Amino acid sequence: MSQLTLLDMDGVVVDLVGGVLSLYGVDPTLASQVSSWGGIPAVVSAHSQYQVTSQGLWATVGHAGPAFWADLQPYPWAVDLYQLCAKHGVLVCSTPASPGSAAGKLAWLSKWLPDASACLMSAPGSFQHPPQPTSVKRLLGRPGALLVDDHPQTCQAFELASGESFTWPAPWNGGVCTLTLEAHHSAGWQALERLRCLLDG
Repeated sequence: MSQLTLLDMDGVVVDLVGGVLSLYGVDPTLASQVSSWGGIPAVVSAHSQYQVTSQGLWATVGHAGPAFWADLQPYPWAVDLYQLCAKHGVLVCSTPASPGSAAGKLAWLSKWLPDASACLMSAPGSFQHPPQPTSVKRLLGRPGALLVDDHPQTCQAFELASGESFTWPAPWNGGVCTLTLEAHHSAGWQALERLRCLLDG
């Protein structure tokens, strides 16, 4: 039984991909078509007048400032997932890609999960575009700690540090077999129930 759950933000409770698509005027429900890490530029290029690279895309996000991060939409299960984890002890844990994203993430939490305690972690020199999945969360890995994250590499690093992990399903990590909004949302709700069984045991 976990004594503390570390809950990732982007891709777990926050629809970062949909927000990035919206910056380019692309329907945010097409986020479910992002089928791999780094696949956002291809979806933007296919559904807008813009031909973007990964570096250019994240530069645009950076120029949007803290408001971009603060205004991202929660996933439909976000509050339920947080409340489930909060029953057992929860720390929202995220790795901002820039100082602006750190401020925006705190503003997002204040709006959507006002009771949440947060840990924003960055390794020296880790503010970068495009943001890279990071295993800095492994520093919080210990027996009794459970990480809920959408990046398998981060989960594996956490387990190597003696923690437990739960990989949240997403189109970009292979956790959603059909690349539709309905399948993505169905996988999210199913994951919530699996996690409930794990935590409530």
